[in-house]
Amino acid sequence: MAMVKDPVCGAEVDMDGVNTTVGELASGASETDPSKGTKQLHEGKWFYFDSLACRVKFMTDPQAYISD
Repeated sequence: MAMVKDPVCGAEVDMDGVNTTVGELASGASETDPSKGTKQLHEGKWFYFDSLACRVKFMTDPQAYISD
């Protein structure tokens, strides 16, 4: 189990859980379980979040949560 830290709230997020496919949408896209967390691609790097609320906060101002 690969764990990473949510850049917004600092919670531990299981990357494997977020990336596990649980079904397929009508469009053919993979469906995941949102209770496992979510992710967002930003400037070529994946960021993982424990909730949609944290992802939304990140998306409004990514630079506030990214440390170089």
